[in-house]
Amino acid sequence: MPIKAKEIGFADLQLLCGIHEEHWKATRNAILAEAHRQGKIQVDQPIKTGVWKYADSWVIVSGKQAMMVTEKAITEINKPIFKGKIIELGNSNWLDWKAFTTAWESKNSIRAICLYFK
Repeated sequence: MPIKAKEIGFADLQLLCGIHEEHWKATRNAILAEAHRQGKIQVDQPIKTGVWKYADSWVIVSGKQAMMVTEKAITEINKPIFKGKIIELGNSNWLDWKAFTTAWESKNSIRAICLYFK
């Protein structure tokens, strides 16, 4: 369930960001300003654990990491929003990221890469 902007309080930000009480309003305002700058976000269609196709790339979410995979690179997604959707991270890895990256960089076949999925 998303938190409405007007309902974000000190306890929420302390839990999420570890901020001190004297900084909570400035932190809340900075989060809201950045969210506004990012544009419309679809809160009801998060990107959850799994493999997702987006145009010319794939998004893989496993545990507390999300990566974008294209023909040329694997790039960590280090923001909570991708293409207007919230990335919902999980607690358990179903993919061995190191093995996956190693296999991808060595240009092994798709079959070899798939062997690294847990």
